[in-house]
Amino acid sequence: MPLDANGIWQYTGDEMAAPAPVMLNRLAKSTSDALAALKASTPWTPFTPTVYNLVLGNGTTFARYKKTIDGVVHYRGRVTMGTTTTYPGGSFLFSLPFPMMANPDDRVPQGVAAVVDTDAVKFWAGVVRAALPAVDRVAINAGPTGYLIHANEPMVWAPGDSFGWNMTYEPAQP
Repeated sequence: MPLDANGIWQYTGDEMAAPAPVMLNRLAKSTSDALAALKASTPWTPFTPTVYNLVLGNGTTFARYKKTIDGVVHYRGRVTMGTTTTYPGGSFLFSLPFPMMANPDDRVPQGVAAVVDTDAVKFWAGVVRAALPAVDRVAINAGPTGYLIHANEPMVWAPGDSFGWNMTYEPAQP
């Protein structure tokens, strides 16, 4: 049974003619096998994001992404402040594994976020959104005001405090 580069059965015309159901079954099986291989080949990949407007020092990052067979990126991670983390100013932004499609609408959230204040045992839910005009990083709105998170929003950050995200986005086409 001749298969193309993707593992899909191809009728060559040189083969002995088979009844239509046999041909359809060959095509369905080869397509199913090829799709199963694609699904199995999309593991979670570790990623170290660049964090903007924040000097982590001994703080930590944890992130990973998964790109589906149709190109959609699922991306999740967490940034935890350390004892030597400093906050030079500006909203905290973090990089993406792949640039986002051009001109995303920053009013539509790309995902959910959480901010955890370990000292006060507080938790704020938020949203992840594009940090326009850049398409290679995103920001988080969270806290009682819903502002972008930064050195004093939604609280004064301390060691052990963290922010995390879980988002899905369409990457720019090469």
